[in-house]
Amino acid sequence: MSSILQGLTDQPKQQWPITLPDGSTATMYLEYRPQQNGWFYDLVWDGVNPNWQLLGMRLVTHPNILRQYRNQITFGLTVSTPDGTDPTGQEDLVNGKCTLLLLDAADVLTIEGAYFPGD
Repeated sequence: MSSILQGLTDQPKQQWPITLPDGSTATMYLEYRPQQNGWFYDLVWDGVNPNWQLLGMRLVTHPNILRQYRNQITFGLTVSTPDGTDPTGQEDLVNGKCTLLLLDAADVLTIEGAYFPGD
């Protein structure tokens, strides 16, 4: 069951631990880059050996920003905004402009069926 990621701030550099439904841990590193007008993230997951990692990705609005890794990892992340635009402001994670949802394996399958049928 998806859950909204809580505790994000407008600090330009943040580290955020995420406990996944299977008990493993993912750590998200967020960085706001004003010169690029956006948020970037690194994600490290300890659910496999060696740890799975994704580095230097821009945070964009998408049903599952981790979709291309759905056969490698057991979770996903939805990034949504009320108007469908990407989060570009430093305050977007705290002022309601941008919501991040952690997806479990069942949520990932639901999103696949709803947004990417036939893929």
